[in-house]
Formats: sequence, structure tokens, C-alpha cells
Amino acid sequence: MAGQKTGRWIDDEELGSFGMLAIQERLRWIREELNKLYPGDYTVKSVSNDCGMISHQGLYNLEKGMANPRQSTLAALVDFYNISLETLLEASPSPFFLGKRDKKLSTEDLRGTQYSVEVVIRLHKRDNSLQEEQELIAALEVRHMDYMELCERIRMEAALIEHRLEKQKRLDEAIHLLSRKKDANE
Repeated sequence: MAGQKTGRWIDDEELGSFGMLAIQERLRWIREELNKLYPGDYTVKSVSNDCGMISHQGLYNLEKGMANPRQSTLAALVDFYNISLETLLEASPSPFFLGKRDKKLSTEDLRGTQYSVEVVIRLHKRDNSLQEEQELIAALEVRHMDYMELCERIRMEAALIEHRLEKQKRLDEAIHLLSRKKDANE
């Protein structure tokens, strides 16, 4: 579907808050966050219907803490939400991606290692001439979901670098301004 959001990473403070939740609360939080990303697709009723392993009332009771999840139910929900079981069970879960699977991909596409990734970084001077080239990853065998995660992490790192550079630019401008004021006062 054109314009559909692809998801987002759960990390930093949000991940810390998530780690403090009980399993049932985590399940509810994940479903509600997915429903914010994809309105109407992750209601209690739609998840119970689409997942097929739990009734509407059962999911409601589970998320409210009125029932304990069976292992088979947890496995089905983890698969449906496209997250790892560790995300639900670990006291300090690792950052994770929250988003829909591409419906065009089969389970084999998602879980099987059918792709090879190569990552090369090229450093260019301002005149666009090549300064340096480094092959960071050569022939890494991955699943489609690993490739998507790798791309998203690279984008996140690039955004962090841009943010740091912008912050440094503002600091440099402030130092330059203070230096000029100091020179003017002398």
C-alpha cells in the first residue's frame, strides 16, 4: 500500500520504559504501538482474528493481566508481531524493530538466508573525488528481515551523525561568536 509506514525502532528511553513492563503489559504495549502505526490493523479483535491462536476475550484478558499466556500463544503472538521471544521475556531487552511484514514475502523469504549483503563505504572530498573506500561487510548471508534491519540501523546511525554534526556546528558558531566578542572587548 502506497505511503504506508514501515515501522520504527524501539530503543533508548522508550526501551527502558518497555523493559519495566510485565509480559502482559508488553504484549498490550506492542499491539497498541502497532495500532498507532497502522490504525485499525492491530485492535484486540483484528489481532485475535488474524493471529488465529487466541480469542478476542482471551487476548483482552491476557493484556489486562487476568490470564497467563501459554507458550503456544506467546509463540504465535511473537510471530504475528514480528518480534523475538527475548523481547518479551528479557528484563533488559535489546532494541527492536516494530513494524509490519511485507505481505508479498513468504515465510521462507523472511526466515531463510537467501540473500548476500555487501556494504562498502566511500569517503568523498567536497569536490566529489574519491578519498577512501572501505569494504565493511563482504558476502554476509542474510534473511530479508535481517537486510531490512541492517538498512534501518545504517539510516539511524546516519541520522545520529547528522544530529551530532549539527550540534557541533552550533557549538562552533557559539565559540566563534564569543571569541569575536572577547576580541572586541580587548
